[in-house]
Amino acid sequence: MRVTFTREAIEDLVGIGEHIYPSNPTRADSFVTELETRCLQLAEMHLAFLKSHPDSGDIRRGPHGKYLIFYEVSDAEISILRVLHGAQDYTKILFPEA
Repeated sequence: MRVTFTREAIEDLVGIGEHIYPSNPTRADSFVTELETRCLQLAEMHLAFLKSHPDSGDIRRGPHGKYLIFYEVSDAEISILRVLHGAQDYTKILFPEA
């Protein structure tokens, strides 16, 4: 199964790296790499995680440390939608009109 990243997910990963970089440049790179690897691993275990919200349709979320990876599954593809810190109000971010 193919894994793709939305523009927003890529921006999230860049932002996470930029947030960590000032205090620990080496860890910023390694942590973003860990998040990317975790996203790619969803190809093999995409149904292992619950749907993110009762009104979310097919959006699921998988954890990585304090971060949540939000993704959708179709027949041949997993689309990484967002990568957000668990303390963020992800419902408002993902479903602003709800």
